[in-house]
This record gives sequence, structure tokens and C-alpha cells, in this order.
Amino acid sequence: MKKIVHFLGFLVLCCFTSGQLYSQCITAENTYVDLNSAGGAPCSADGVAACSTTDPDYTASGIGVYGSEAYVMDGVVAGASYTFDMCSGVGVGAWIPEVTILAPDGSTVDAWNGEAATGSVLTFADQCSLTWTASQSGTYTIIINELGTFAGDAPSQVGCNATLAIDNGNPTVSCGPGSLPTCACLLAADWVDAGAGTTSPEQILLCNATNDTILVAIGVIGTATAVSADNALVLTPGLPSSTIGFVAYTDAEIAAAGGTDNIIFADSSDLSCTDTLVVDLSAVTDVATFCAGTCNVGPTWVDIDAGGAPIISPNPVPFCSATADTITLLFAALGDDTEYNLTASAGTLGAATVANASVATLALTQADFDALPCGDTLEVTIGMIGVNDPNCNDSLVVSFAGIVNIGTACGGTTDGCTDPTACNFDPLASTDDGSCIVAGTACPTLDDPFGEADAPVASVDCDGNPELTSIDDCNFAGEYATINNLVIGETYCFSTDDTTDNYLTMYEDVLGAAIAEGPADGSVCIVAATTTVFMQINLNDGACGTAASCIESFVSCTSCPAPIVGCTNPVADNYDPAALCDDGGCVVTNTACPLDFSFGSTSTPPTESGCVVEIISTITWAGDYNTITNVVPGETYCFGTENGASDYVTIYDDVAGAPLADGPADGSVCVTATATATFYMQVNLNDMACGEESVSRDTYITCQSCPAPTTGCTNPCAGNYDPAAVCDDGSCAGGSLAPNDLCENATPLALNTPVSGNTDCSTLDAAAAAVGTCNTPLTGVGNWYTIEGNGFDYTASLCGSAFDTKIHVFTGDCTSGVVCVDGNDDECGLQSEISFPTAAGTTYYIYVSGFGTTASGDYTLNVSDACVLADGDCLPIERVCMGNALYVPCFNDAYVFTWTNADTGASTVVTGTAYFSPTETGTYYVEISDAAGTFVANGQACSTFQVDEIIDCTGCGE
Repeated sequence: MKKIVHFLGFLVLCCFTSGQLYSQCITAENTYVDLNSAGGAPCSADGVAACSTTDPDYTASGIGVYGSEAYVMDGVVAGASYTFDMCSGVGVGAWIPEVTILAPDGSTVDAWNGEAATGSVLTFADQCSLTWTASQSGTYTIIINELGTFAGDAPSQVGCNATLAIDNGNPTVSCGPGSLPTCACLLAADWVDAGAGTTSPEQILLCNATNDTILVAIGVIGTATAVSADNALVLTPGLPSSTIGFVAYTDAEIAAAGGTDNIIFADSSDLSCTDTLVVDLSAVTDVATFCAGTCNVGPTWVDIDAGGAPIISPNPVPFCSATADTITLLFAALGDDTEYNLTASAGTLGAATVANASVATLALTQADFDALPCGDTLEVTIGMIGVNDPNCNDSLVVSFAGIVNIGTACGGTTDGCTDPTACNFDPLASTDDGSCIVAGTACPTLDDPFGEADAPVASVDCDGNPELTSIDDCNFAGEYATINNLVIGETYCFSTDDTTDNYLTMYEDVLGAAIAEGPADGSVCIVAATTTVFMQINLNDGACGTAASCIESFVSCTSCPAPIVGCTNPVADNYDPAALCDDGGCVVTNTACPLDFSFGSTSTPPTESGCVVEIISTITWAGDYNTITNVVPGETYCFGTENGASDYVTIYDDVAGAPLADGPADGSVCVTATATATFYMQVNLNDMACGEESVSRDTYITCQSCPAPTTGCTNPCAGNYDPAAVCDDGSCAGGSLAPNDLCENATPLALNTPVSGNTDCSTLDAAAAAVGTCNTPLTGVGNWYTIEGNGFDYTASLCGSAFDTKIHVFTGDCTSGVVCVDGNDDECGLQSEISFPTAAGTTYYIYVSGFGTTASGDYTLNVSDACVLADGDCLPIERVCMGNALYVPCFNDAYVFTWTNADTGASTVVTGTAYFSPTETGTYYVEISDAAGTFVANGQACSTFQVDEIIDCTGCGE
């Protein structure tokens, strides 16, 4: 996505101007951080050099600014001048914008260009940019709506918080005229109290568990991209986001520090922007001595001997209370005299604190067991945190997976849960006591696999945002996705793009029990115990059934480290294979890309490509290479892709050899073959990243020096088929060709009259090929039909046909070109159906084809008018109130309606209205025609209305 939602909503502000009420929109449906991702507020490095321009590039995504969008921008300096501009980019000029510049306090409007909304004659060019002088420093919000949204005219967008989903330019911000604000240094480092989880004004030295290092906790706030220390190792779980890292000191490092050490924070994009924390280690001469005895808590278990005295036990020994309604655990704190606060994830503790060898009690009732999660997670954690030193802590975990009913476990009654599907099933219980707890709405069977991905290896992306890896962009409810290459011990969370209506269930085995479940909002998380897990997607209503709408699914790793930063270009001299985020420092001396992934192959074109371009592959990705065989010595071959110069190609004649040629993929890279051989064409992005990209493109080869192709009929089904012809000359005729294979020979259709046909011998004629795509691509062979419109909606259906079909509808004509109305693929299974409005007297062209380039077969096409009832339909009306009307739905008032009583033969003509009030009983039918009599629908055979009684309803009290 090109935008990431940041926050929603602002205060509402109104102001008076020239005695008339005008109001700025300072609310927005969506707010994005794209300006911050592109660098924040524009600035000059030293206040003298030229200002940068903040310019997020929406060109690649093809998405422009919408109405009711806001963009936040950090780093604005009070007194500096800035210019917002959306005068170019995707869909520019689609509507006239109204822009509000909102200061950091959320209520001060520095600039607004919406006052002239009512009766405005302003143009897009008048409104597409706005310059302001910042009244405050900090984070500004730029709010964009259609002009007039809140102040007056509102032709399309009806409110400040109603999205106008029409692309309209690219948001950029530059320094205003004569303004050169100096770029701010936003670094700020502080000490962190690891026990309390808060920042601290002073350093806090911690000893690790083995007493051989001292740890100093640090906080990173701002834009630091590198943290280092003069004499120690920095351990950082994630940068550059606000986080906590640790600096570890051993005896040798403390000696090297000489009493103090520096922890340095730096911004790699601005070397002058640094911050330093100084660690005072002067009181530490020996780490082991310093750490000795500071944290000796050692929780352990206590058993009760035969005489009732407590003794130390290596394992938890639960015992039952006298009334057999609780299970009790005893444990003690062994170590120094420090007191420890106790916590437990379930049950009731018998003491708030424990000290040296004192004993505490944890009591668990049946209600405590029932509140715990199902299965192997039936466990309680007992935590111990030092009263005087919160960094000194330990914990015990006790599992109750084998205890499902306290009464039974304590030797009491045999009453319990007898449902084997319940979380608390008791196999020893003989009588069900009504306590069964059935696992949520999890759907336990994995029947329909779809989608597979590798788990992310980092917690954040290269911009510092949480890394969200897409598993599949079109899962359906009822399917499950497979996630591979998890790291055991890391925490992974799962979600879908429909967080409200979807429900997830996680498994480690397709035949095993669920390990986690819940709503698809990212709250379903697991600590990986295996390298592969399975994610079941279902509707949140617990129906556990299928839903035929695409759902995008995601996985994140919240505990993984931040990605390694370095050179990611594999052809660069300083390439770092471990780096996931490029630091912009790649040094490339060889522009050729290596041959890594083979995909697609073809034979060289036997002649010059005068009629078609020889396609090597239609789904080559950046990073793939194509194989071209049968290269003829002395002939010159040229290579390209459908992306042209935005791609880069490298040509080899040996998978391990040096490149023969390389350059932009616009067909200008050509090679003359010197020997009979095979060529390999490597495809990459023109930025020379030489990496993979999951976007397909067509790849091509032409032969410049080969002879011109032979022309003739290339369809084997035709009576005049020429097997030597390479290019079709349009002369195909006879044989098994469909009579309506070409647009100009289209077969006329009648409403509600199904026709049958076959496309096995059809072609993709020039009229269809010239369109390319109409909602869905036109790539298959097919047949043509025409039908005249009558002013109402038609439905053209191929449902029930024998192959994977497509259907397209056009206006225009076959000579000058047909014009897309709409197209459909897979409306009814793999078959197609489409509904479209018609204009009376307009000819509509219908093209019946197959999916891809090979699907063909038998089909049945029917075009129906929803307003014409089927034969035999009868609408019984036992009573009609006097003066009430019969009504024909769908037909508008522009038609002539002739109502006839079939019993008496009397007819009534009604012009300009679809209503008719009968005055006598009988069976009525209606005939509908236009004023010129060129169109007639219905009649005596259908759409009958049986009126048995006409009564006076005025006295009915209704």
C-alpha cells in the first residue's frame, strides 16, 4: 500500500469571514504518514544550501490523493514558509481541492483556501497549491477535501469525513519562497529503569543471571539509526523506533573504559546529529564482586511429610484441602533476606510477600481451572519480584494439564464434565455436572488449503514500521494458509484485512488440536514451537463455513530483531547478503545481473516479427531469466519487456559465463548470434537492485535480420488453412469456423432466446485484440453477437456452459473500434454473467470467449430483460381497492401501456405512466411499447394479473 493510516479525527473549527459563515474542514476520514516516510518537513542542511522537497512517489502504486484525506508532517519550524502542492501526479485535476493547514495544537489553522466555495469559478490550478508561514514548531496536519465540502458547494464530496475516492495528484511539500529552515536534530537518549519499564534520570546498573556482566539499560527516542559504545557491546532489539537496548560490560571492558564510557546515538543521514550518554563505572573494579549477593532469589516447591511438616521438594506437589474443593500448592523463597512480592496468573495466594525460606500458599478452585485456556496451556505462572530491587525477579510455572476436575482429582465425587470435545473433559467422571466448557468458535478441521508464505524475519520494516507480511491476498473464509520457516521461540501474531468479521484458529498440525484462536485483529499470537503453522480463516459468526470473497491474511513477528541495514544489491562490490534494508551505500561497478531464477522459455522466431511479437513468457518477474533456444548463427535478435525502459535486461549465452549485452528492456538490447546456441535473458528493475519482485510482465524477442513472415490463413479449422503461414491475413473461411468468429459477422440475438455455440475453432480477431482489457483481459478466442437495447437493464449469461468462460459487452462498431461497456469472469463458478444498462436503439456487441489463451468449448448464451416476466407467470390479486392501481415494475413512464381484460376483450391505453386502475374484474395482461412502436414487450402470454373483486375500501378503516 502507498499509505499507512496514522490517526483519525481532529477538533472542529469555525470562523467568520466578511460577514458570511465559512468553515474549514479540520476532520478527515483517513490520515497518512507518507510525508514523514518521505523525510518530514523540507529543510536546508545548513540554512544556506537549497531546501529538500518532501515528495512521496505515488506513481508506482497508481493511487493519488482522495477527498477527506489528511497528511501529517513532522519537523516544521515556526516562522518558516512552506508550500503544499498537488498540482501533478496520478489523476491530476479530477476535482477542485480545498486545503487546510492545521498547526500542532490541533486548533490553529495557519492557512485555508476554501472561502470562495459558494458560487466559485475557481479552477483546479487556482486551488492545487497553498503556501503558509508556520505559527508553531512541530507536527503539522494538511487536510484535503473537495472545494465546498463544508463551506458551500459540494458537487461530489458531501462532508468533511466522507471519502471522495477519486485520484487527484501527488502530495508534495517544498520550502516557501525565500525560506530556508534548518533541518532539526531530533535525537534524544535517556536511561531506562528496566524493572519499572520507565525512563530514569540516572543510570541503573544491573547484573545478569550468571554474575559475569553488568547491563546498562538505554532508551532510544527520535531518529537514531545507529547506537554504539566506546568499550562495550550494544544489544538492541530494534532500531530506529523508540525502544530499549542494553550495553553489556565485562571486567575487561570496564578496565578498558577507565572509569567512564560513552554510549553514542547517531543519525546516519545527518552526521552532525548525535547524542551521548556517559556511563560512570568508577565504583566497579570487579564485576563478580559488584554483583555478588545482589539478586539471590530462588523460588522452590514445598512438600508436606507424613507428620505434616513442610520439606523442600524438587517438583510441585499439589494436595487437596479437607473439603476437596480446592487444590493447594506450597512454595518458598530461598536466598537472602530480601522480601519478594508475589503474583499468580490464576487462583488465590495465601500471602502477599515471602522472605528467606518462608512459605506461601496458592489455592486453586474449579472456577480457577475453568477460567484457564484449554489444552496444554492449562498452567499458572507464579512470579516473584524483589520489594527493594524490582530488577531482581524469578518465576515458577506449574502445569495442570492432567487435572480437569478438582473433585475427581481430590478423590471426591465422580461428577464432572463428560463431553469429550470440552476443554475440561473428565474421563473419570460418570455423571455430567453441567460444568463443560466448549472451546469458543474455533473451526477444528483443516479441509481446504490455500495460500503459503514464509514468516517474517524482522519485527519492523526498513522505515521502522511494524513488519506485516502478507500470507495471501485472496484467502476465502473456510480455507487455511500455511506459514513456513518460523523461528522456534519467537512470537508471531496473525490477522486479516477484515479484522471485525473474521475469526482465526492456529494449528501446529493439520490433524492436531488448535493452539490459539480469536478475532482476526492481530491479537491471536503464538510462541513458535514448530517451524510450520497453519492458520484457519472463518467468519466471526462461528458458522465455520465458506465465503466467496477475498480476504488478505498477514503474519508479523513481534519479538524478532530489527532488520540488518547494509547494501542489498547482489552485484554491488560491498553487497551484504545478511542485509534486509538498503542503506543507500551500494557501490556497483558491474551492471549485469546474475542468472538466479529460471522461468519461461521459447524458440527463436523463424522470421522477422512482422505480425506478432514473439512472447517468451507472460509471467516473468524481476529476478527471473528466460531461455531462448534455436539461435541461428548470423541472425540479430533483440530483447525487451512490456515495461520498456523501466526494466533492465542482460543477455548471456552461458548460464555461468559473462554477459553478451545489457541495457534497458525497450528492445534496444540486440545480439548477433555467432554460433548455434541458446540465449538467456535476465530481467531486472532498471534501478539495478538485481533482486526479486513479485510483479509479472511479458518478455519478448524479435529477429531483426530474419526474412519477412509468410502470410495466409493460420486457423487450422478453416477450409483454406495454410500451415506455412506465420501471420494471419484475415482470409480464413469455410471449414469448421464459427460463422460469427469475426466482429463484422456478429449474430443478432433476441431477448430471452438462448443460443448455443462453440469456440474450439474461433480466433481472437482484431476487434477484440485491439481492446486488450474490459474489466477483465481479452485473451481468449471467441464469437460475436449483437442485440438492440430497449432502455432497460439486460443480463447476458453463460452460466451452465462447458468450459471456463469470459463475457464482454461493447458499443461502437467493428470498423472504427468497439468501446468497452463491461466484462466478467467467474460470476457463476467458472462461467460468466454480466448485467448492463441499455439505451433504446443502441446496438450492443457481446463477445463470448474463454479464460486465458487456451480455454474453449460449448456454451449457451441467453440475454434477458429483467422487466419481462417469464411465460406462464401469473400475479393473482384477489381484491383490488377501488381506485388502486396495477403496476409494472422496471418500466419507466416513457412507454405506452395497453391493458387488456382477456375475459371481456376491453382494452385501455395508458401513456406516460406504468400504473392502471381496473374498473371491472377479470384476467388482465399488459403490452408495453415505445411511442414509435419499434419495441414491444410482454403480451397475453405472460405478465397476467387476475382481479377477482373490486371493493370500496373507504369504509374499511385502513
